[in-house]
Amino acid sequence: MAELGNGQWMGRVEGDAPGIGVLELDDYGGHIAGHAYHFPDDPTLPSVAAEISISGRDLIQKIEKAPLKPVDPTLGVWLFPRDVEHHFPNTIVAPDAAITMEFTDNEVQFSYETVVTKGQGTLIKSQADAPSTLVPLNVDSWREFRDAAFSAEPDRFLYRGQDIQSRLRTSFHRTKRKNLAVYRDKDIADLRRVLSPTLKHVFNTQDSAQTGAFYNLAQHHGYPTPLLDWSLSPFVAAFFAFRARPGKRPNADRVRLFAFDQREWRKDTAQLAGVAYSKPHFSIIELLAIENARMVPQQATATITNIDDIESYIQWMGQNRGKTYLSAIDIPLSERAAALSDLDMMGINAGSLFPGIEGACEALSYKNFGA
Repeated sequence: MAELGNGQWMGRVEGDAPGIGVLELDDYGGHIAGHAYHFPDDPTLPSVAAEISISGRDLIQKIEKAPLKPVDPTLGVWLFPRDVEHHFPNTIVAPDAAITMEFTDNEVQFSYETVVTKGQGTLIKSQADAPSTLVPLNVDSWREFRDAAFSAEPDRFLYRGQDIQSRLRTSFHRTKRKNLAVYRDKDIADLRRVLSPTLKHVFNTQDSAQTGAFYNLAQHHGYPTPLLDWSLSPFVAAFFAFRARPGKRPNADRVRLFAFDQREWRKDTAQLAGVAYSKPHFSIIELLAIENARMVPQQATATITNIDDIESYIQWMGQNRGKTYLSAIDIPLSERAAALSDLDMMGINAGSLFPGIEGACEALSYKNFGA
């Protein structure tokens, strides 16, 4: 049975200005709030963000006057009136919109009307909680994977290791939160303020490279971000796949490594850096290792996205272009000891990847106790 709550929905907008629609809602208990976005196909038209606030739990919601903001979908910023006049001459952005939404289990039917335009469409709810639909290459031994990895084309692929076979999803999207506008404008400001007495570097909020570096620093210390960590090394990725203690998991279980064809993706897809107010994207970003000693030994790079269900998006883009950008390799958990032993011989262990006391203790714990 459908319930009204948090989530991300994406789909088509039809009407006076066809384009992409996105709805991001957070559930605050007493009310639900977030943003709805309209990114027109016509580049001569500005994109628009509508502030959504819902006080009840009815599956049919009517908002008489949702405030609107014109936004730049590439830079991920909202625009002042003078910016709209300069970049979109002779264009009027209405101050508000009347919006009707009808929620079902997996979608929302919507319509909107302003003093300027009207439209309607269907948005599909993210399926990121569902099992992965990638068909993996099942490798039966660590040696088989290791030998194949040595022959991989250098620098073409990014690799990511996970101890389970779940879909790709950022740490932010794994939480119940989905509204990246609040995350960027409030949560990150709170984190920056709390960390400021500890950090030696003052991160410039107006510099996208330094903002990305701050996100990456937070990510490596356990704070949810819209980043995903990757490595240029399949062996570093393998360490992260096998790193977690298996506990009571059966040996027949498998860990997963993702291989992402960054060369083809960069060639075919515009790379963006915004999270809030940006059109849906999955982008590779080059981050500075400011106060982040872990980046270099991990041969780390990162992707940034405002999409909850990353796998479906990449697969959809690949199908439209006749390409395979993302693939998965699954290796039996029973190969963990062989893998970690080989990786240790290569100098890939917790001590080398996590400089400091924590990494040294983890490395010696495994060496001396097999943990």
